[in-house]
Amino acid sequence: MLRRMAWTLSAATILVSGCSLVPSASQPTNSTAPPPPSTSTGASAQRAVVSSTKDPAPASSRNPTTLPTLPHAAHGGPAKFLPTGRGRLNGKVILIDPGHNGGNFAAASVINRLIWNGRESETCDTTGTQTNAGYTEALFNWRVALYLTADLRAAGATVVLTRTTDTGVGPCVTKRAAIGNQAHANAAVSPPRSARSATTTSMTSP
Repeated sequence: MLRRMAWTLSAATILVSGCSLVPSASQPTNSTAPPPPSTSTGASAQRAVVSSTKDPAPASSRNPTTLPTLPHAAHGGPAKFLPTGRGRLNGKVILIDPGHNGGNFAAASVINRLIWNGRESETCDTTGTQTNAGYTEALFNWRVALYLTADLRAAGATVVLTRTTDTGVGPCVTKRAAIGNQAHANAAVSPPRSARSATTTSMTSP
C-alpha cells in the first residue's frame, strides 16, 4: 500500500512540474518580459551612434537605390573620368563600352552603314533587343556602366566611357575600340549584350 502511494505521489509531482512549464495567459513569464534598457557607454555603443550619423554612401553597385550620374560630353560622346578614391586600381585606365545607344532605334541609316572591322564588313552598330514592356538593352547596359564606373573610380581607376548618355547614336564598333586604344586602356569592359557586338569589338594592348 505504501509503495503504491509513493508511486502516485511521484506521478502527481511530475504532472504538476510539467504544467508549470506552460506559460499562463494571465501571468507572463521571464521569457516574455521586455529586456532592461541598455546603459552601456562603451566603444560599441559610440560606434553605433557615429555610424548612424554618417553621410549616405556614394552611389555605386553597393548602394543601388541611387543611380550614379556623370557629366555629359558634347553630343553624348566619349569622356574620361578621374578616380574618386584610392585602391587596388590606382594608376589603371579602364574602358567601359555600354554598346547599343538609346538613339539607335531612330537612326537606321546611320547604324546600318557598313564598316570594316578588321576581319569582315558589318553594320556600324545595332539597336539591341528589348523586353516586351519596352525596357531596352541599351538602357540596361547604360545603367550597368554607370554603377561599374562609380565602383572602378572609387577603387582608384581612371574610367573612359565610349558614350556619356543613352540618347545618342553609335559610335560604330570600330570607333569604340579606337577610343580605348587612344586612351591606352589597361582593360576594356563591355556590359552584357549581344554576342555579336562583344566578339567584333577589338582592342590592342597599350
